[in-house]
Amino acid sequence: MATHPQTLDSQLLKKSNAAFLARRIQFKESTRVDQKQENLKKKYKPVNGPSHELAQASTPSTADSSRTSNPVVTEDRNGFRLPAKTLFSKDKVQLSWARPRPIGPGLRNLGNTCFLNSVLQCLTYTAPLANYLLSNQHKGSCKSDSYCMMCQLQNHVARCSSHSRNEAISPGAIVSKLRLIGKQFKLGRQEDSHEFTRHLIDALQKSCLAGFDSKLDNRIKETTAIHQIFGGYFQSQVKCMKCGHESNTFETYLDVSLDIKHAGTIHKAFRDYTTPEILSKDNQYRCDKCKVLVDARKQMTIYDAPKILCIHLKRFTFTGQKINRHIAFETKLELGSFMSNNKNHPHLSYNLYGVLVHAGSSCHSGHYYCYVKSSDGVWYCMDDSSVSWSSYVPSFHELGQRRGEILILLILVLIIGECGETGYRAQCKRIHVVLRTGQGRTTLSQAEWSEWPQDQRRSTYIHQRQAV
Repeated sequence: MATHPQTLDSQLLKKSNAAFLARRIQFKESTRVDQKQENLKKKYKPVNGPSHELAQASTPSTADSSRTSNPVVTEDRNGFRLPAKTLFSKDKVQLSWARPRPIGPGLRNLGNTCFLNSVLQCLTYTAPLANYLLSNQHKGSCKSDSYCMMCQLQNHVARCSSHSRNEAISPGAIVSKLRLIGKQFKLGRQEDSHEFTRHLIDALQKSCLAGFDSKLDNRIKETTAIHQIFGGYFQSQVKCMKCGHESNTFETYLDVSLDIKHAGTIHKAFRDYTTPEILSKDNQYRCDKCKVLVDARKQMTIYDAPKILCIHLKRFTFTGQKINRHIAFETKLELGSFMSNNKNHPHLSYNLYGVLVHAGSSCHSGHYYCYVKSSDGVWYCMDDSSVSWSSYVPSFHELGQRRGEILILLILVLIIGECGETGYRAQCKRIHVVLRTGQGRTTLSQAEWSEWPQDQRRSTYIHQRQAV
């Protein structure tokens, strides 16, 4: 027997349910885009929708428009989904050094921690990251209730800023938390520097998201300071060779891993990475428009380039063996030919400022160290506790040709302005080089230094200073 509606109402309004029914319901604005609904809006139009003239006539006045929200654009014309809100604006990323910073101290090796030391040195001299950390933007509003990698790195960079190159400090505060950065890392064991870099960046990303809802939309998560500095997007496009229909998918990245088995230069490795692939025969593609299996062209390109470009060379096999192959590289890299052609891009040119090197037979043995460029444009070799000036050109061109040295990681910064300089050096009138010679100390101009014999540079060089 069916219950009368009034009987149900009377049961719901019983005294025992009164408190529950009186509770106020609070709604939160969704941060997730209902993609299915958005696709349906594109596919269908209401049959009883207003005409164009009626729509114009019903356009709200200026006074009303302030109370009426504009339609939210959820994706661009290529299907790339836009974030509903931004946690950290990309415009706040400061590519050049906020102020001149002399090269800092070396890092003590606490037992096979050269892989960690070399990565920390590269990050310490990453200008946008160092500027962000030293501005106290994160630490001043940190919401982490446990270990915060971002706060710890800020402390480390601040310590490096207050010590000279003739000293060496201990990275013990970070080494002691190695298992929190990655559970697979073990203190005292040699680890892979690139794997550590990935986990360290992930730990920094988690610090940026501390205090936010864990169910936050992924596109919003990709607008943190870390993603705005290191992050970009790949586009994988499949184009039907029958009707020309294009299907685009996008994937975020924080570094680019390049296969070097058949490449002798960085440019060739990038070209191989973005070379189109033809899907045919047993590997045909089902076109969404043709509704049948067709031959198609698939290509991976860079849709959105990062401010800081980290290039990882796949030097080690899955068994840990090293690929000893010399890879030529320049201090400047143009990305234009590797970008997606369905989007307008600015001129993308990068300057090299960090190189991570490995000497040894496998990723579980050998030694890691790095080269970094200081704020005045001078290169230094950071080898655990040792910090030494590097003549750069002869040192880098010999990598892979002596002592089993190989290039693991290249770090480049996007060039801003027309001068091609992103460091404090661009603001200086000229640079003087101070040498130790038979007559005591000799000061040379930058032009004179460029003509100084290469074989005498390392033994005579003392330091560089800016001339105002």
